[in-house]
Amino acid sequence: MWENIEYQAESKFYEVVWFNEKFSDFKNSVDASIRARSLKPHVKTFFDPEECWNFIHDTNVDYLFFIMPFNPFSSVDNEILTRANALLQVSFIYLLSTVEICNDQVRYFEKVRHICSSEDILIEKLYADVRGCKENSSSSFSLLEIGQSTHNLTKASGAFIWRQLYLEALFHTFDGEQAKLDMVEYCRNYYADDKAELDKISYFELNYRSDDAIKWYTRDSFLYRLLNRTLRSENIDDIYKFRFILSELYTRLIELHCDYLQTLLDLDLIPYTLTVYRGQLIAPQELDRLKRSLGSLIAMNTFLSTSFDQSASLMFAGNGQRRPNYESVLFAIDIDTSTTTTPFADIDKYSWNNSEQEILILVGAMFKIMNIQYENNVWIIKLQTCDSQHIRKLQEHYYPKLLNEFNTEAAFYICMVNYYTVMADIKRSNSYLKEFYRLDNSNSPLTEIQMRKMAVFNSEMVIKVREQELALTTDQDMRLSWLLRIAQLHIEDNNFMKAIECIEQCRPLVFGSFRPLKLLHLANFLETLGLLCDGQEKHEEALKLFEIMLRIYTAYLPSIALEIANAHDIIGMTHFYLGSYSDAILHFNYSLDIYRQCLPLEHFSIGDCYHHMGLVYFRSGCTIQAKRCYDSASELYEKCSQTNPARMGKIYHCQAHLYAVANNNEEALHAYQKAEQIYRSFLPHDHCFFAGLYSDLGELHNCMNDLDQALQYLNTALMIESNHNPCQKTRLLGTLHLHIGRNYFMRGSYSTCLNNFSIAAVIFQRHLPLHNETFQEILHYIARAYYRLNKYEESLANYKLLLNLDMPIESETAFEIFYSIGRLFLKMKQPKEALEYFEACLNLSATIASLFSNDRLLHVYRYQGLAFFRLKEYSHALDSFNHALTLCTTIKDFVVTYNELRKLYHVQRNFELELYYARLVLDKSMEDPQQCEFILGHSYLNIGQAYFHLYEYEKALPFLHKSKEIFDPLEDRVNISNAVEYIAVSYYQIDNYEQAELFTLQRLELLRRFHQNNESSPDFPYAYSRLARIKCEQKCYNEAEELSEKALCLRREYLSENDIRLGVSFQTFGIVCNAQEKYEEALDYFEKFEKILRTTKESDHPYHTYLHENLGTVYYNMKQFTKSREHYEKSLTFALEKYPLHRRFHQRLKYGIERIFDHFF
Repeated sequence: MWENIEYQAESKFYEVVWFNEKFSDFKNSVDASIRARSLKPHVKTFFDPEECWNFIHDTNVDYLFFIMPFNPFSSVDNEILTRANALLQVSFIYLLSTVEICNDQVRYFEKVRHICSSEDILIEKLYADVRGCKENSSSSFSLLEIGQSTHNLTKASGAFIWRQLYLEALFHTFDGEQAKLDMVEYCRNYYADDKAELDKISYFELNYRSDDAIKWYTRDSFLYRLLNRTLRSENIDDIYKFRFILSELYTRLIELHCDYLQTLLDLDLIPYTLTVYRGQLIAPQELDRLKRSLGSLIAMNTFLSTSFDQSASLMFAGNGQRRPNYESVLFAIDIDTSTTTTPFADIDKYSWNNSEQEILILVGAMFKIMNIQYENNVWIIKLQTCDSQHIRKLQEHYYPKLLNEFNTEAAFYICMVNYYTVMADIKRSNSYLKEFYRLDNSNSPLTEIQMRKMAVFNSEMVIKVREQELALTTDQDMRLSWLLRIAQLHIEDNNFMKAIECIEQCRPLVFGSFRPLKLLHLANFLETLGLLCDGQEKHEEALKLFEIMLRIYTAYLPSIALEIANAHDIIGMTHFYLGSYSDAILHFNYSLDIYRQCLPLEHFSIGDCYHHMGLVYFRSGCTIQAKRCYDSASELYEKCSQTNPARMGKIYHCQAHLYAVANNNEEALHAYQKAEQIYRSFLPHDHCFFAGLYSDLGELHNCMNDLDQALQYLNTALMIESNHNPCQKTRLLGTLHLHIGRNYFMRGSYSTCLNNFSIAAVIFQRHLPLHNETFQEILHYIARAYYRLNKYEESLANYKLLLNLDMPIESETAFEIFYSIGRLFLKMKQPKEALEYFEACLNLSATIASLFSNDRLLHVYRYQGLAFFRLKEYSHALDSFNHALTLCTTIKDFVVTYNELRKLYHVQRNFELELYYARLVLDKSMEDPQQCEFILGHSYLNIGQAYFHLYEYEKALPFLHKSKEIFDPLEDRVNISNAVEYIAVSYYQIDNYEQAELFTLQRLELLRRFHQNNESSPDFPYAYSRLARIKCEQKCYNEAEELSEKALCLRREYLSENDIRLGVSFQTFGIVCNAQEKYEEALDYFEKFEKILRTTKESDHPYHTYLHENLGTVYYNMKQFTKSREHYEKSLTFALEKYPLHRRFHQRLKYGIERIFDHFF
C-alpha cells in the first residue's frame, strides 16, 4: 500500500522537481539534494516518471521548476520533456546535457528556460529565477482545493479556518480607542515621507465616525491601499494593527446586510440569487491554479469589491492586451441570499465613489469555482458563494462555552489564545491566556492539546508550573487534567515511577463512585496509561488502551477534532514500535488528513506527522520516501518559528541517519553535530535524547573506523540511558550493547565483544520477534566472534540458530549464513558438509540473482573449489576456480584465485601449469604498487618451487633468492626457512656443494631458533641427512657418518622401524659407505632400505628409483656389471614413469648404463 501514499505539497510559493533515473540509487538522490542545498527543502527528487507526474499533479504552488538530464537523441528523454512541457503545473524546464544542443532542437518546448552543461551552472541560474519569481509573486485569494464538499477540508483549508477565527476575533475587538491609535501610528510610520497621506491620516484621526467606515475604505488613500496590502500579506502582526477598521467595516457591513435582506423580504424576493462581477488582471500562474481547481473553493484574502455592472467590470479586466505578463479575468459571482451567511452590502450610497453600483463583500468570503471559459480575449470565471458551517463546527468544539456566553472581552481573549496556540506562538498565546484567566477561569481543550505538543521538550519547567497550579485548585476536572499532563511529561522524561504516582492519584478522579464517569476523561486517562506502556516498551498493551481511547473520541467528538488526529498519531507510533509499518502509515495518514483540515499548513503538528512517517519509512528501508518526509517536516519546522527548536534537532538527527545509509559520513557527522548543538542549547546535558544521539554518533564513528571516539560516545550514551532507566532493559540499551560489541569486534577484542552481543541478544529477545533483522544481526556477530576465536562449534551453533529463525529463506541474510556455515565446515575439515551450503548459496543466487553481487559469488565459487580440492575431486575444483576467475574484478581477486589454481595443479603434479599460474600471480601482484611485500615474497617462492619441481634448478634459484631477500627484513622465519631449504637442495642437485652446505647450515640454524633447539621436528633429520651427503661429496667421511648417525637417532626417537623416513637414513649411510669403498656395508644399508620399502606394499614406490640407482652404483664399483646394469635399467624404468620431467636424472642413469656397456665391450 505504501506505493500509493501521496506526498502532497503544502501551499508554497515554489517547488523544484528534479527528475533523474540515477536517483534510484539513494546515494545519488542525497548527493543531488546536498548540491541544491540553497534551495532546500523545496527540491524533490524522482527517478520513477509516473511517481513524478503524480506529484506534479498534486502540487499547488505559484511556480514549479522542472530539472531533467537531456540527450536530444534519446527517445525516452524526448518523451519526458514533451510530457513536462505539456503540464499546466510546470512553469519552467531546465535541461542538463553534456551534449551540445542547438535552439532548433528544443524550439517546440516553450517552457525550456535554460540548457546547462553542469549542475553548478544550472543551480545558479535556477536560484536567480526563483528569486525573480518571488519578487513578482502576489495573490489576492487562497485556493482551498477541497473537492465537492465544504466539509471535507484539506490542504490550505486549515490555515484559512484559523485565519477566519482570528479575523472574527478582530471583528469583535473591544479596545476601540487603543486599536484606533495603533492603526494610526502604523499608517504614519508607513507614510512617514508622504505629506499628502500624512494629512489624510491626521484628518482621519480627528474626524472619523463609524458611519463613514465604508467611505474611508473606498477612498483612494492610505487606508484602502495599506489595509488591502496588509490583508494580502497575511502577516498577523500587521493585520492586528488594523483591528479597529476591520471591526468598524464588519459592523457597518452587518448593518447594511441586514437592511438589504429586510428589503428583499419586504419585496418577497427571497430566495433570490444575486449576480455580481469583478474584473481584474491576474498573473498567468494564478490563472493556471484556478484552471486546475475546478470544483474547489476559493477564499478571498481582502474585502471584495464587485459591481452589478458587467460592462464596467470588463473595463477593469481589459481585453488581453497585457499578455503574456497578465491575463484578463472577469469573475461572475452568484450570491444565494437565502443561504449566504457572509455579510455583503450595496454600498453605492455610502461609497466615496457613488456611481459604480458597488457590492462590497466581507474579507474571507468563500466561493466555489463552477466554471472557467475563454470568451473574447477574457477568461470568465464563474463563482458561487458557499456557507461556512464547518468553521462554526470548529468554534463549537474548541470553545468550552458558546461565544455568546462570554462577554466581548473574554471572547476576544479566548479567540486570541486559540489562534496563537494553533500557530505555535506560545509566547503570545500565554500572554492572552493570562488576560483571559484574569476574567474567567475556564480553559480550552485546544490549549491543552497544543501545550502538550509545545512542552514536550521543556518538561521540567511545565511540570513545576502544573504542580503549582494543582496546589491552588480544588476543581476536580482541572486536577485530573493537570495530573494526567504531569504524568505524560514524566513519561516523556522516562521517569516512570513519578508518572505512576500521578496516574494513581487520577484513578479516583476518573472512577470515583461520588462522581459520574465522563468518557472523555476516561479517554484521556487511557491515553496516559497507553503512553506509560509505550514508554516501558509494553507496546501490545499500549495499543489496546489507545484503541479504546480512539473509539471514545470517535463516538463523542467531531470527525475533524484534533484529539482524534492526536490519537491516530500515537497509535501510528505504537505500530511503528511493533514493526507494523503499513498500519503505522495508515494511522499517520488519518492524522495528517485531520491536521490539514484543522491546522495551518505550517503547523508543527503536521511536521511531527511527517517526521513520524519518515521514521517508519526509514526503518522499513524506504529511504527515498523517508527523505521526502524528513524534508517536509524540516520545511514546516523552519516556517513555524515559535516551535521548540529541539524538534529541528530531531530532524537533523533523522537526516543524519539518511546520510549514513548513503555512506556520506561527512554529511552525516555534520547533521549529528547540528542536532547535538541544538539539544545542548535547550536540554539538560543528561536528557534521554542525548543517549540516542550519542548511540548513533558512536555507530557512525565505528563506520569511520574512529574506534576510540566511537567508544567514548557509546559509553556516554550507556551512562545516560542507565541513569534514566536503572532497572529496565530498554531497546536503546540493547542497541548500545550492539554498537559497543561491534566496536570491540572491529578492534579484535572478541571476548569483550561477545559479552556485549550476548547482553544485546537477551534484551532484544524481550523486545523484538526472532525474525527481526536486528536480532539476526546480533546472532550473526556472535557467530563471527566465535569463529575469530577459533571456537567453531559455538560459531556453527549460532549460525544454525539463525537458520532456524522465522526468516525468508530466499534472502540476502540466508545467503550470508549459508556461506558462513560452509566456511566453518571447511575450517572444521568437513569439506563434504561445506559443499552442501555452498551449493545452497549458488541455488539461492540463481533464484534471485539481483540480490547478489559478483563479489559474493566469487567467494562462494572459490570456497567451493577449496572444498572439492580437499575431497580430491580436482576436476570439480577446477570448474569452481574457473567460475571464480570469470567473476574477478580486482587485483586481489585475481591474485587469490590464480594462487588457488596454482595449488590445485601442484597437488596434481602438473608443474608446468603450476608455474604458469605462479607467474600470473606475480605479474598481477606487480600491477599494484601498494601490494604488500609478503605477497610478493610468496609469489617469488612459489615460482622457485615450481621450477624446482620441474627440476630446473638453475631457473629456480634466482626466484628463491629473491623471496628470501624479501622475507629477511620481514623476519618471517617460516618462509625464510622454506626458501633456504629449497635453495640448499637446488644447489645440491646442481653439484654446488659449497653453497648447498652454506644454506643447509642456515636451514638448521633457523630450525633451532624456531623450535627453540628442540630437534624432535622431522625437519632436522632431513637437514642432517642432506648435510651428510654434502660432506660425503666433499670427502669429509667422518663428519658425514656422524651426521648420518645423528639423523638416524633422531628418527628412531619418533618413528617405527618400518617407516620409510628411517629407510632414508639407511640410504644415506649406504651412500657414505659406498663413497668410502665399504661396499658390503653399503649393500647392507641399501638392503635394509629395500626391506622397509617392501613393507609399504607399494612395488612401484618412487623411492625404488633411487634405491636401484644406489645399488647399481655399488655393484658397478664392485665390478659386478651385470647386476649393476640390471639395477640401473630398473632405476631408469622407474624414473621415466615417476619422474618424467627429471631429464637430468634420466641422463645420469643413461650415462651409468653406457659406462657399463663400455666395460662389456
